[in-house]
Amino acid sequence: MKLLADTANSIIEEAKKDDCECCGILLADPLAPSVGRWVYPAPNRATRRKQSRFVLDPATHLRVVELEAEGRVVVVGYYHSHPTSPAEPSPDDIDRALSGVTYLIAGLEGRTWTLRAWRKVGEEFVEEPIELEMGEWHRPLQKSWAAGRRCAGSAMRENSYPVPPTRPRW
Repeated sequence: MKLLADTANSIIEEAKKDDCECCGILLADPLAPSVGRWVYPAPNRATRRKQSRFVLDPATHLRVVELEAEGRVVVVGYYHSHPTSPAEPSPDDIDRALSGVTYLIAGLEGRTWTLRAWRKVGEEFVEEPIELEMGEWHRPLQKSWAAGRRCAGSAMRENSYPVPPTRPRW
């Protein structure tokens, strides 16, 4: 999987912000569909065990599907964090994953955050190498929404996510 280095860093930074699992969608430009360029964070809608489980917000997912249908983005995969464990698929991740889809997991290994890519093939998860690329990363248009409380004890905060432009800017 190809990924802009700044995009990988933004996933790690998001994972560090909270003791609950973060989640979102990895997007590419339709003109370069093989390179993960943007992250589209989503609220974690898990009703219990948010420190070890995530449920991607359906409204966020629908918005990304609409952007993809408009030809503004390509969905490259999905990401989430493991704030208390390594960047390896949990049994819950394996049970809920779709075959052929790439999942990025940001995990805490010792005191170091790592980012690893996984793809479900049949009944197994296979690790994919991540090829980091340098490139222009930008946060095009901003749209904000109130995420509300993510975990017990965390502060109410507003998240923002990029909405790629209708046309690339040259």
